[in-house]
Amino acid sequence: MKHELLVTWALEVAEVEPQAAETRFCESVVWVFRQSCIGLRRRQGWCSCSASADQGTTAKLRFDDSSWSVERHVAGTIHQWLEQVPRPRLWKPSQPELHTLTLALFSEGAQVDAVQVRFGLRVVEARDSQILINGEPTLLLGVNRHESNPSGGIFMTSMQLQRDIDLLKELGANFVRGSHYSQDQRFLDLCDEHGILVWEETVAWQPTLEDFQDPNFLGQQIQALDETIDASMNHPSVIMWGFLNEGEANLWASREAYQQLATFTKQKDASRLVSWASRHKLQDKTLDLADVIAFNDYPGWYDAAVSEIPSTWQRYADWVRARHPGKAILIAEAGASGLATFRRPANISGTGLEMWSEDLQAAIVGATISAGVAAGFAGVVLWQFADSRVDIALLEAAPSTQPRLSLPPVLDVDAAWVEQVAVGYQITNSPFGHHMALRPRGLNNKGLVSLSRQHRKLAFEVAKDGFQGFCTSFVPGKPLEPTQPMPMIELESMGSMQPMQGGCVGCMLAVHTWNPADRPQGEPGLRVHGHRLPSRAARWVLKAGLLTLAGHSDGRLTAAGGFLTVAGARDAVSSYVAVREAASSLWRLEAAQHRPTSVLLRVIAGKWCGGVLSLYSGGRPQDLRDENSVYATVHMDASLATFFEVKPALE
Repeated sequence: MKHELLVTWALEVAEVEPQAAETRFCESVVWVFRQSCIGLRRRQGWCSCSASADQGTTAKLRFDDSSWSVERHVAGTIHQWLEQVPRPRLWKPSQPELHTLTLALFSEGAQVDAVQVRFGLRVVEARDSQILINGEPTLLLGVNRHESNPSGGIFMTSMQLQRDIDLLKELGANFVRGSHYSQDQRFLDLCDEHGILVWEETVAWQPTLEDFQDPNFLGQQIQALDETIDASMNHPSVIMWGFLNEGEANLWASREAYQQLATFTKQKDASRLVSWASRHKLQDKTLDLADVIAFNDYPGWYDAAVSEIPSTWQRYADWVRARHPGKAILIAEAGASGLATFRRPANISGTGLEMWSEDLQAAIVGATISAGVAAGFAGVVLWQFADSRVDIALLEAAPSTQPRLSLPPVLDVDAAWVEQVAVGYQITNSPFGHHMALRPRGLNNKGLVSLSRQHRKLAFEVAKDGFQGFCTSFVPGKPLEPTQPMPMIELESMGSMQPMQGGCVGCMLAVHTWNPADRPQGEPGLRVHGHRLPSRAARWVLKAGLLTLAGHSDGRLTAAGGFLTVAGARDAVSSYVAVREAASSLWRLEAAQHRPTSVLLRVIAGKWCGGVLSLYSGGRPQDLRDENSVYATVHMDASLATFFEVKPALE
């Protein structure tokens, strides 16, 4: 018997009746299915069904675990019809509700074939600088992820895929960019089930104008997009299609290729967003063609100083808003390398954070998340989830000074072996030419976890604080207030909510280096304190949640340009505060209740979110800097908040 089945699903779009998806059949297939999410009205979901079979054949369908609810005779020609989903439930990241639809063929009372589709009802939009899921503005926070089996190759077992999902959930990520190729359907199944949003793209890495003008290259890209969209259409977790990662989009001649691929993708699936990661950023000639503008950059690592991370991303955001108003913007790649287990805390040898250390990587990751949120990006996507192999020379002929590395039997290759080998060779020849040194350990070391997934780097914990550290209301995709720098100020403590001993009343918020404890070993930056002498006052500027040290009342410039940041732990419910190059905390000057002329400083994003700044020592000797000053802390107990008078900084 020759028969064919097609199942698609849709959400009804406002003012438009649901349309059946394009039907395409192959001569020898038993069944084919695809689906298309086209919108939302009255929370009604629709499925488009198509069937063709021999004389006397009946098609039946059922939703979820219900009984067969529809029966149609489908003999001869192709029959196509719409069915409304009974009791539809919305799929959303916080509650990923899934439906199933089974379409079966019966002949003489016996089932001869069936296809089952799992799907979720949801709608994705990008407008007014935001990405919306079911009409709700959603801040995308996540990672780029490679399919990488730590024991070798790219195939991952189901247990390994589940392990990655577990780590992503622990991290607090709600978004994954599948870089840079079509994703394993099993991984997408898990994302459907766990409410993790996905950007899926086709294979390409820094394609050139020569590639774009090659009809074979473009033909292959279109074929890859066609196949990828068909394969993943049923996954509600997939909200964005991408292609041509870091292509040569800074040339006007490249625009036609991007336009052709974007048009093809939108015509095939208008229900999802289209984007591509741009490394050319402000010189990119194709940004207007994308639903979401996505930038790759690594300030603090490849270029720009760590302290310039906020201003770098702010400049990009301001530029996009001026030239492409209303477009949502993503940080599609950002981060730094940190060799797993290589720790070089600051102030150990009198120097700052060391290249390749987990400590520097963590500082850059924390600053990137806070900078992206402060500048109003619609999402921050770190590079990358786990360390990945980038050089195969470790397993090939090594330089004459090193023996050739032989592979053990396949069954003996495990994660521990792979990481031992990587650690054993810091530098060797590159497969791309003997003049090029490999990356350390032969890995792209920008992962938040190690290749084996057994080691969570310091950056993992910092990203976790950043992804989960939102305790106050703000609008995703919009810059934090104030969007322009406030006039330079000094802050004088005026007491606390209730009188208490050990407080520093009349103290100026200050930053100095005269006490060795100002630079505690293992912590970057300078600890902040309250000082009784007005001449010691620090001067601050607040913009978009970032409180910057602008200078000092006595004219010194120590640590100027650094950011007020939650620092090392004081105890289980409080931490010290420091000025650091890397800004990982966002603040708000909040009007104090019953004190109309005073404000308190509250953390609004990052570690200890919701905490308040305090100059209360609690009688602890380690908090007393000297007879005139006490170290500042952040407490979750609001009754310990110090009230400050804001004073204009006189030149």
